[in-house]
Amino acid sequence: MDLAQILAAMTHNEVVDQTPVPPVPPVPPVPRTPASLAWRSMRELLLSGEGHRQILQTCGEVGLTPGMLKMSMQLSADEPRAMGDLARRLHCDASYVTSVVDGLEQAGVAERRPHPSDRRVKTVVLTERGVEVLAHANAALDVAPAAFDVLSPDEQQLLCGMLGRVLDAARAPAGEPGVEPAVDPGVESGAEPAATPSPQVAPATARPATRPENRQPPRKVPSSAR
Repeated sequence: MDLAQILAAMTHNEVVDQTPVPPVPPVPPVPRTPASLAWRSMRELLLSGEGHRQILQTCGEVGLTPGMLKMSMQLSADEPRAMGDLARRLHCDASYVTSVVDGLEQAGVAERRPHPSDRRVKTVVLTERGVEVLAHANAALDVAPAAFDVLSPDEQQLLCGMLGRVLDAARAPAGEPGVEPAVDPGVESGAEPAATPSPQVAPATARPATRPENRQPPRKVPSSAR
């Protein structure tokens, strides 16, 4: 699946709404605090430039649309998740979840299962291939943009710790587990960081790494599986 196909899939199911367009609400006064400016910077890193290209390229490598990849990141192989829970978690319609899960099943990434105690409820889990695809996608997306090179290793470690605290605070209201500090024991001691092995995924289109030499490039998905 190339970039043009991904973009086409993103808009394929859009329906023109004939209802009147509501007026744009007034812009609320937002104080320019360090937190708001940091949040804006994070949005720009993720939604434009290298970060946006990285997401689209990763989707192309694993043969999923951005919506399908986002949905797969809410799933696991061990804990079935009800489709209604997915709709509430992602703040979307149940029909959208159904459509995306259909695509994940066709790609062999996820499968529906009946609820163990309520046959009216359908749950979704990752397949074995889905676990491999998600591991590849996460490894590819973990490659930080080259712009992070402006920070020293100590500054990068400090940033990592602070963002981890923010993420823990954001997850707490939803009862989600906290994140483990992304600290390699070798980093603190000054030794070479150990590479984290990822599940093997068969080769696809080569993708050069854009971050430090101590990271291993993600393995790739075969072009026949796209």
